[in-house]
Amino acid sequence: MGTDIYSKAFDDGTQIKLYILKEYLKEWLPVFLNRRETIWKNIFIYDFFAGEGSDIEGNFGSPLIILNELKPYCNSL
Repeated sequence: MGTDIYSKAFDDGTQIKLYILKEYLKEWLPVFLNRRETIWKNIFIYDFFAGEGSDIEGNFGSPLIILNELKPYCNSL
């Protein structure tokens, strides 16, 4: 059986990976979502490593980070 990685806090390596993801999204999303003219109908974000969303301490995992970074654009989409 596998280990339940969500029953403990994210380790330092995971926290760094999630920080990089968050910063990447902050810079990448405006490139596509703040254009004056829309040249695409859909943008897909695939999270192949998505888990339960947070660790036992409530730290956001990749699914919740992605959703949180998309929130500011909801009204304009």
